[in-house]
Amino acid sequence: MKSIFVILISSLILCRSFADEIQIKKLQSLPEIEGSNQLGYAGLFTGVHNNALIIAGGANFPEGLPWKKVNGRSPDKVYHNSIIYYLKDNEGQWVPKIADIKLPDVAAYGASVSHPELGIICIGGEWRKRNDTGVTRGIHNKVFAVSYSENRIQIDEDFPALPVKITTPAFGLIDNKVYISCGQTEEGPTNQTWVLNLSFKGTEEFHWQKGPSLPSTERVLPASTVQFDGKHKALFLFGGRVKTNEGFDFRTDNWKLVPELNKWVQISDCKINDKSVSHCAAVAFPSGSNYTIVLGGDHPASFNRREFDIPQEIKQNPAQTKSLREEQNKLFDNHPGFKQDIFSYNAITDAWSRIGTFPSKTPVTTTAISISGETIIPSGEIRPGVRSPEVLNFSFNHSNKFGWIAYTVLALYLVGVLVNGALFSRKMKSTDDFFKAGGRIPWWAAGLSIFGTQLSAITFMAVPAMAYTSNWQKMIGNFTIILVAPLVIFIFLPFYRKLNITTANEYLEKRFNLTTRLTGAVFFNIMQFGRIGIVLLLPSIALSIATGINQDLCIIAMGVLCIAYTCLGGMEAVIWTDVTQVIILTVGAIIALIMLISGSDPGTFSAAVATGKTSTFNMAFDLTSENFWVILIGGLALNLVSYGSDQSVIQRYMTTPTEAAARKSIWTNAILSIPATFLFFAIGTALYTYFQSNPEMLSPNMDSNDAIFPMYIVNQMPAPLAGLLIAAIFAAAMSSLDSSMNSVSACVTTDFYRRLSKNVDEKKCLKLAKLITFLVGFSGMLFALWMAHSDIKSLWDQLVKYIGLFGGGLGGLFLLGMLNKNANGAGAAGGLIFSAAAQYFVMTNSNIHSWLYALVGILSCFISGSIISLFFKSKPTESILTMSLRGEEK
Repeated sequence: MKSIFVILISSLILCRSFADEIQIKKLQSLPEIEGSNQLGYAGLFTGVHNNALIIAGGANFPEGLPWKKVNGRSPDKVYHNSIIYYLKDNEGQWVPKIADIKLPDVAAYGASVSHPELGIICIGGEWRKRNDTGVTRGIHNKVFAVSYSENRIQIDEDFPALPVKITTPAFGLIDNKVYISCGQTEEGPTNQTWVLNLSFKGTEEFHWQKGPSLPSTERVLPASTVQFDGKHKALFLFGGRVKTNEGFDFRTDNWKLVPELNKWVQISDCKINDKSVSHCAAVAFPSGSNYTIVLGGDHPASFNRREFDIPQEIKQNPAQTKSLREEQNKLFDNHPGFKQDIFSYNAITDAWSRIGTFPSKTPVTTTAISISGETIIPSGEIRPGVRSPEVLNFSFNHSNKFGWIAYTVLALYLVGVLVNGALFSRKMKSTDDFFKAGGRIPWWAAGLSIFGTQLSAITFMAVPAMAYTSNWQKMIGNFTIILVAPLVIFIFLPFYRKLNITTANEYLEKRFNLTTRLTGAVFFNIMQFGRIGIVLLLPSIALSIATGINQDLCIIAMGVLCIAYTCLGGMEAVIWTDVTQVIILTVGAIIALIMLISGSDPGTFSAAVATGKTSTFNMAFDLTSENFWVILIGGLALNLVSYGSDQSVIQRYMTTPTEAAARKSIWTNAILSIPATFLFFAIGTALYTYFQSNPEMLSPNMDSNDAIFPMYIVNQMPAPLAGLLIAAIFAAAMSSLDSSMNSVSACVTTDFYRRLSKNVDEKKCLKLAKLITFLVGFSGMLFALWMAHSDIKSLWDQLVKYIGLFGGGLGGLFLLGMLNKNANGAGAAGGLIFSAAAQYFVMTNSNIHSWLYALVGILSCFISGSIISLFFKSKPTESILTMSLRGEEK
């Protein structure tokens, strides 16, 4: 039976690679400078500033190949100081221009990093010049910046010189710090690291400092880039070479420098047929969220054959020397070009994959540049002594595997959701039906709906992505709902049921005053409106990456469908849609986990556990870092706010017939959260082991880790199941949307229109509720589309941050009213204001972890509100204790 089960699961696993096609396009070639005959250059300084692609310096052989003598001598290797820059024209084409200024000196093979404000920081490099007495050469330690502004190139030399003269190093920019490591110095190859903090520019502290030395052999010409490894930004160093008595040792060991840890960490070797590959003089550049592409590089055996030194004793024999020179020159003449392999390295799984072959002569000793979503590879050496003037654009053409079967399943599911809303529309007779489903919802359905609302599409994708990139440490935050559930049942639920409220804000007026009620409603509505935009946008980004469906179409499809069934069926349609969605997501997630484990190499899950991928308990007590205590305390506070004062949750346990049923619904959600949390964190670790075992299965062009699970679903699961799960992710997003739309409509209709208007008609209220639901959903959809095509996201993040200052305060406000019978309206207003001020102070003047902001808000509001209330008179209010002991309920 077990073997049949394994065969069945194995048959479901589609062993398909990501199959993204590599595309190489040619831009306009480098223009001719100083009679260079468009030879191209090696060792260029390259970078981007203010949307200008800047290429400077470099070296070539304009007089001919260096092993073929011209006029009795070998042609010189000429070093340059010219600057070329590319700008896009009105048709989006890159057009080259020659700058009217030059570098401070001729140079090549140095380091260059792009800084958004300062320009391209150029460091070191080597030089060579011919004069009347012969050829002089040397190594630079100069540091300067090349920038583009006001239609011209500028040079800034106000930088401290590097303490050593260096060429062919590894380099990168991380958190406004320039890192230089390894390379050739005047004393020989080095493994030293140097760091320059650009934030100190213009101060006495602006100087180079020593960083951790590479704990391995000194080397020159390593490939290097900066990428995110799931936890930290790091400088990655691949290969390189060093000269020995026997020739040249091509290094196959690879490393990453993690600045936050201040140390080098060895990463895996790149292997073909179990043989380690060296990346010397190769081109390396980041791709997607966590990948590095490494292409080209020299062949160690070929290099050592052609670059041998003629022994001194043989030089005494002219005939033998001539024979060896001819043999050596023949090797140069017949050189086939450099390696054409293209590799990808996943910085999270530490796994390599050969993903293709470069379609033409592969350039080396050049630096790839990322600009406006494009990767540009300018010029470079394509065989010994030969440079290419070509400027190449490297990209991936995403292959969409979300076929017609999956699309059909998706369409049928979404149509079913719409039909479901239409069926429940016949029951919509009043606002009580629209907002509370007429109290007809069984406890288990209400519990599943609460669970589905909290399990949004963002969570469905973000939790596995979190476990894939990191560990299980945040799992504790989800478990705190078990501790919060009794508090919600004991403190909040009796008040809401006794008062028979539609919105939580009604309680605030009954307990305090109208101003407090309206203030709470305003802040809740603003936060929910923004939530609609974010919940539409973020899943659409990930779904678009995974399925190839246009991002705007995802937003519109989810928005329109959600508006339709929520307007038609109200809360009853919302809840039963949530129930269906939860069942499909859970079953699909279980199948996905089984497939992931079955598709991983034996032992990889145990190895992942051994390396800390399932680490949960960091018991260090530190309020500034992410540890067990911070997540536990913060999780308690966040869940208390969500389940005690969030209208979209409260509204659900008001749909049950009795308080006892509501209690069961709360416990249903709490109990389900435990296995569901384990399930989704386990999926994240299983994704890690699967793609570590099958690195070729994942596209290195994936821009968001949140797309990792949807991309697995689309590419590796059977089409019908993939279509159903992607549909369920759509539905999960819509579950969060319908909650927000219905709850905002309830607030506007109940807290404003019904409360402030005279002669309210029930039919008018129902029409208004549906109209507001439509307007809120439509506006949120437009907002999401706007954010998708603008930089408003960062502005909105700031706005949400400041509005969020009142989120914890509102939770404290409810506790203030329910637990302190002497609290009054003045205390409520003062507590809310003081809470916002306290949270702002904590955010801007302390290093306290963000998980604790909600706790600060709750405590500061409750304590300050209690104190302020002592100075104002108020009528006595029955406490929660006496009400609960009497067991009163609606």
